[in-house]
Amino acid sequence: GIWRSWRYYLTAFAAPALFIAALILINHWTWIGRFVWSRPLPIWIAYPTVVFLNSLIGIPLAFGEEYGWRGYLLPRLLPLGEVKATLLLGMIWGMWHLPALLIGLNYPNQPLWAALLVFALNILLLAFPFTWLYIASRGSPFVTAVFHAALNAAGDTFTTPAHIPNGNPLIVGGGA
Repeated sequence: GIWRSWRYYLTAFAAPALFIAALILINHWTWIGRFVWSRPLPIWIAYPTVVFLNSLIGIPLAFGEEYGWRGYLLPRLLPLGEVKATLLLGMIWGMWHLPALLIGLNYPNQPLWAALLVFALNILLLAFPFTWLYIASRGSPFVTAVFHAALNAAGDTFTTPAHIPNGNPLIVGGGA
C-alpha cells in the first residue's frame, strides 16, 4: 500500500533536514561559508517549519519524478544488482537534470565543468539513500518522493546566497 511503515516516512523527511543542517553548521564553523539568519523568527523554529511546509508543496512534484525513477526504472534495473542499478539510475537521473545545470540553475556563476563534476558526484551519491529507502519501504515511490521533496526544501531554502552570502555554491549546499 501507499502508507508503508511510518519509520520510512520519518527518515525520508528528517534525514535531509539533518544532513543540510549539518552541512550548514560545518560550513559556518569552518568559515567555508558563514550562515546568516536575519529573520524575526528564531532559526530553531523557522528551519523545521519551512522545511516541512516546503516539503508538503514539493511532494506532488517530486512524486512525478520518483514514480519514474524509483517506481518504474529502478525495479527494472535491480536484476543488475543494487549497486549497479543505483549507479546506472544515478547517471540517467543526472542527465535528466542536465538542462538545469547548463542554464546555471543549481550552481549560479560557477564554471560549467565544476558544476557538472560536483553535481554528478552528488547525484550518484544521493542515488544510494534513495535506493535504500525504496527497497526498505518495500518499493514505495511515495517514501522516496518525501525524501526528494525534503532534500530540495532544506537545500534550496537554507543554502542560498541569502543565507550563506560568502559561500561557494559548489561547496556549501552539498549539491542539494
